[in-house]
Amino acid sequence: APIAGSALLSLPQVSASISVGYPFGWLAALGFGRHFGGVYHSRVPKLFIMGETDEFTSQEVLQRVVVKASGATNEVLIVPAVGHFELEQPSHDGLVAAETLKFLRRMLPPAADPSRGAGGGGDVGGGGSTDAADATDADAADAADAADAA
Repeated sequence: APIAGSALLSLPQVSASISVGYPFGWLAALGFGRHFGGVYHSRVPKLFIMGETDEFTSQEVLQRVVVKASGATNEVLIVPAVGHFELEQPSHDGLVAAETLKFLRRMLPPAADPSRGAGGGGDVGGGGSTDAADATDADAADAADAADAA
């Protein structure tokens, strides 16, 4: 996953970035620090989803990264009482998919969302979610439909 940070600057077609449990701690920096530059310098909208008890990155470290990150939109979603590897378990897939879909719908032009049709519309605009409980069953269903279509 840390290697994806390098892609942010090398692929101009990237329109947004969602990082789930991206490791920024000091230990991760030893092995993956060279990939952090893309995260810091890319101007695309970014969403960082992290478990509250992540074993690799503290919330304080993540906040420092977000403050340094370029671009107008750098949002953080902390999932309560969840660790790094727990966040990657299937039990959290619906939440992560729903939050990802909500973020992309707000950040990308309506035409970029094939599930909305040519007219777009829907919940474009609005503020960023900071509470994992905001993920709805409808968003999770939309995310599952989008994954099935891909």
